[in-house]
Amino acid sequence: MKEYFNLTEEQYNALKNKGITDVDFFNAIPIFKAEGGVVSKICLCHYADSFGDFIERSQGKYDLIANAVFDNLPVIDKIELAEYIEFITEGE
Repeated sequence: MKEYFNLTEEQYNALKNKGITDVDFFNAIPIFKAEGGVVSKICLCHYADSFGDFIERSQGKYDLIANAVFDNLPVIDKIELAEYIEFITEGE
């Protein structure tokens, strides 16, 4: 699962220590809508469209997974995703 979500061993273990199970990771696959086989910036955009600002909220197990994926993005992708989330949540 860590390869699918592009997580480091450290991140994967940290999530496991927070109570994220292999079943949770498996159930997260359709939520992130990864079509290329790895959760990417686009997948995080889909997640934000459905669930809102996971960066600020970071409460649920899928938010924790999303934030771990976000942490591994290149800086430019992080900036673009943060701007996108700000755009879609502006009216809230």
